Amino acid sequence: MRIIAGRFKKRKLITFKGQNIRPTPDALREKIFNIIGYKIINANILDLFAGTGAMSLESISRGAKFAVIVDNSSYAISIIKTNIEKCNVLLQTRLIEWDVYKNLNCLKKYNFDLIFMDPPYQNSNIEKIFFNLFDSNCINKNSLLILEHSNDINLLNIDNFKIIDQRKYGKSFASFFKLNDSHSKVKKEE
Repeated sequence: MRIIAGRFKKRKLITFKGQNIRPTPDALREKIFNIIGYKIINANILDLFAGTGAMSLESISRGAKFAVIVDNSSYAISIIKTNIEKCNVLLQTRLIEWDVYKNLNCLKKYNFDLIFMDPPYQNSNIEKIFFNLFDSNCINKNSLLILEHSNDINLLNIDNFKIIDQRKYGKSFASFFKLNDSHSKVKKEE
């Protein structure tokens, strides 16, 4: 696994060994970043279910301002910490060990432009993740949410959000969301 583009281009990242964890492959990551393009510049990033932290570190490499990286596995947190150190971006990141399904109260003081979510394909409660994001008030009307998921996930019952694009890559999908236009709980942009 490596950084694809930007100031850390070709930098190798530490990945999981002997775990049943599925990091976003380089090719899929590159396709997602080709879609979001210039939106990454000076963006505040949230990376939920971060795994190795590759989405956040790729974002910073391409010009993002800051990334909050969240995972509930202490093993993943140790790998992400090593990758942050390899890229020397400690001041541009905040690493949080947290159960996303419980709540996202740890994010209430932030305002994110781009949100990457790569929950486990099995038993992922997508509605709960979106509810917790909405409830944390860490997104605004211009925030773009990118969900990596399998084809058996029902995205029709997600309150307060709308799908604006969806792409299939092998067995994975990348779905892009924004807040509904009627959203009344929008955090004011600062």
